[in-house]
Amino acid sequence: MLRHVQLALFLLGLAVAVGCDSSSQPEANVINGTPKSPAPDGVAALPPAIDIPADSTPVFKGSATALRSAFLGDQEDATKRFAGKWVQISGKFLQRGSNYIELEREDGVVGPSAHCQFQPNQGYDAMNSLRGRPITLKGVVDDFNFGATFLIHCEVIELGQDPQKLLTATVDEISEAFQTDEAAAAKQYGDRTLRVDGVVAEVKESELLLRGEDEKSTHFVACTLPISDPDLKDLKPGMPVKVIGSSATFGESADFQTHGKIVMLSYGRMWKEAAESAQ
Repeated sequence: MLRHVQLALFLLGLAVAVGCDSSSQPEANVINGTPKSPAPDGVAALPPAIDIPADSTPVFKGSATALRSAFLGDQEDATKRFAGKWVQISGKFLQRGSNYIELEREDGVVGPSAHCQFQPNQGYDAMNSLRGRPITLKGVVDDFNFGATFLIHCEVIELGQDPQKLLTATVDEISEAFQTDEAAAAKQYGDRTLRVDGVVAEVKESELLLRGEDEKSTHFVACTLPISDPDLKDLKPGMPVKVIGSSATFGESADFQTHGKIVMLSYGRMWKEAAESAQ
């Protein structure tokens, strides 16, 4: 399923970063026993291999870490108890993809404890969270792979307060800030998650370049998005867009060197307009 491919790409990046051996093949789905068949980027996930119970009463309520620990402790027993059943879990937001969010582990290791997939056009209020935001949701246990519990048909039960206020800026504003006083701008934007509004200038695989409002603007912001994000294929030069990213830096981008020093954002994702009213 596509969600497995997305998480595999994320964990592969972590493995490279810490020098781990990523040559081993992923295991078969421990719940329905089917081998993984990665879908091409942008292809919708296949229908679930399990039936969604009509009775949505959770058979488990607790932390995402506790549910993960149940599978790690006795995978066969946990599969019998939770596979294909509704559960309710709580945790802190780690990151999001095109239609899912992941919750942090509580042991200090970078990686997800749970991978929670929403139905189409659902979950935008949760997906636009900032890292560390407390979230409680429920869903149907579909899989346990890559050290995380996979839930489908997820529904948000409760959203806590974001740990920090979302900053917003236009491409022109943040570019001028770095060009005027790089040290001050780095202090203001460097360790924050922010939304940047601009116009698409170029798209290169997973790299998105935004320009300022004026067509001849010399202000640019580069943002790295998940390569599997289906929104990428729909982006065209001249389109006004909003992206969320973090860790703003100022320098020369390897993908857009002709523009000199520009603002660069990491961990980017497209802002979902349906969530505007939830912020």
